[in-house]
Amino acid sequence: MSALLSPSMLAKRWGVSTTLVYEMLNSGDLPGFRLGGKLWRIHLSDVEARENTENRPAPEAIVIIEHKPEPLVDRRDEIRERRNQTRIARMIGEG
Repeated sequence: MSALLSPSMLAKRWGVSTTLVYEMLNSGDLPGFRLGGKLWRIHLSDVEARENTENRPAPEAIVIIEHKPEPLVDRRDEIRERRNQTRIARMIGEG
C-alpha cells in the first residue's frame, strides 16, 4: 500500500500553495480521493510518477531574488522649510 499525502503536505513538497493543489484535485489534473467523503488524500506513488514525468527544474536551479528596498530618507526638515516659506509668502502677500 502506498503512503498517502494530504494537500498541505504535497503543497510543501512542491513549494506551491495549498489552493493550487486543491484546484488540481478538483479539476482531475491530479489523481486523489476523498477520505470519509471530505478530506483529500493523494497516493505518494501518483506524486512520484508525476514528478518523474514532468520537466520541472531541480531545486538547485531555482534562483531566489532578494528584494532590497530603498533606504528611507528623512525629509521632515525639508517639509518644515517649505511650510515656513509658504507662511512667510502668505504674510508678505497679506501685509
